[in-house]
Amino acid sequence: MKSYRQEDLYRVMADPSFYPHPVHQVQIRETHISTVFLTGDWVYKVKKAVDFGFLDFSTAEKRRRFCHRECDLNRRLTTNVYDGVIPITHRNGSFRLDGPGPAVEYAVRMRQLPESHSLQQRLHGTDLSSDVMLKLVSRLTTFYTRQGACNPIQSMAAFKNLRSACENNFHQTLPFVGPFLDKHVFAIVRSATRSFLNRRSTLFENRAKDGWIRDGHGDLRACHIYALPQDDIQIIDCIEFDDRLRRIDVVSDLAFLSMDLDFEDSPHLGSQLMDLYSRLTPDPGAFLMLPFYKCYRAMVRCKVSCLLLQTTSNARQRQGVIDDARRYLTLAYRYAISFSRPKIWAFSGMPASGKSTVARAMARTIEAPHLRSDAIRHTLFRSQPSDPPAPSFNAGIYGQIPKRLTYGKLLDQTKATVDGGRSVIVDATFSRPEYRRELKRLARDRHIRLTFVECRAPLKVIKSRLREREQHPSLSQARLQDFESFRQCFVPLGGAGMTAHIVVDTTCLPDECVRRILAEDQRVSTACMISSLEQRALN
Repeated sequence: MKSYRQEDLYRVMADPSFYPHPVHQVQIRETHISTVFLTGDWVYKVKKAVDFGFLDFSTAEKRRRFCHRECDLNRRLTTNVYDGVIPITHRNGSFRLDGPGPAVEYAVRMRQLPESHSLQQRLHGTDLSSDVMLKLVSRLTTFYTRQGACNPIQSMAAFKNLRSACENNFHQTLPFVGPFLDKHVFAIVRSATRSFLNRRSTLFENRAKDGWIRDGHGDLRACHIYALPQDDIQIIDCIEFDDRLRRIDVVSDLAFLSMDLDFEDSPHLGSQLMDLYSRLTPDPGAFLMLPFYKCYRAMVRCKVSCLLLQTTSNARQRQGVIDDARRYLTLAYRYAISFSRPKIWAFSGMPASGKSTVARAMARTIEAPHLRSDAIRHTLFRSQPSDPPAPSFNAGIYGQIPKRLTYGKLLDQTKATVDGGRSVIVDATFSRPEYRRELKRLARDRHIRLTFVECRAPLKVIKSRLREREQHPSLSQARLQDFESFRQCFVPLGGAGMTAHIVVDTTCLPDECVRRILAEDQRVSTACMISSLEQRALN
């Protein structure tokens, strides 16, 4: 088969008369791996003859095979969009769509969807109704459920593939570091990523064992999602060139869209995306994985922008690509700081408010040590839960001096844990502002996040729990007879200096409490990002 230049074909396909159907105007879109021709009713997508290592479209036969693969895979999340693969022939110096002569190229033909209905376009308008995100997440969760977990071999390979993909991002971005990208920021992102992969390998392995590795989309971004009035949600352009990049953690798939929404200055929608997912799917560990996966996805797009520079000659377009690459790297840096630094979760509340039960569930979910003041108190004073309680409130091991010693030891253990690089659950009543101030000072000195989780329950529920303790002793020796005295001495949380304050109703099941806490924490983080974006706009 005689070789030809793709550039010659592209010039022909830019002419409306090339097509066998009426075309008024041809619009051209270009990515690092495809050239796309929009003709009004139909879209023709031609894969570039490139080999980037992570994909290989270097021969016409490979491009033909991946065109068919693209149609088959994308029909999973679309309806009547992917028409098929059209051969492009070349005879007597002329190119034809499905014409006589040998096929030299192949194009995916798709129904052209109105750009005004893409999620990317609707983000910047006023017609994005509140139910669009719910429809989208419902479509995705149904899809992931239908796909089911990958087989054990594929699932256990996902972590190795992820590590390889991260290294590929860094390797292919490295030539652009210095000339276009900040060396220091790049080094921090790379170091934080490698450290997390090494330290938290069991976390990824558990995700695989629990069945969260699915054959997903792989390139879930706002520009690939369409909300059409007459159709269901349409999601196009999944990854077809490497099955390993689709057989991923469900959260990695969603993280791509969440990151993309951050990039599009719509982080509140990213927060809504994950909140809806957590409501529809029993996956509390999703929030623990999210910052890492968003960092990984930001680096994917940073790499893609850098690769696009190799085929972009227009000066204005090049500057836009460089600006995008820098913004993606900045996002990756923000996420890296988030997942690489330890965090203090301080669970507080009245006796029998359920704080220890929820704290224990939280510790299990995020795989963090659970430091409980009651346990420390019994260790310090060599007492047993079955020992008779003190005759009055604020006496015995609950007196002022033992209490100060207990909180001092709790603070020391918290310091040791975060200095060792681990997040920690701190479980105590924190009834007095002075105890909270010490924890705030520790977080401020270490430049780490502190979140107070105030556990609450209706009064009748608390009293019922306290009566239960009289029959079944626990680590806490607080009793119903002391409740009113304690309540009078409890200083409510809040006020100046509260970095984050989350209130949770513990009448819910512990796992649901954890989901609400993590979703609210994600919302608070998003609010901080929005504030940062608004500040950037003002400057």
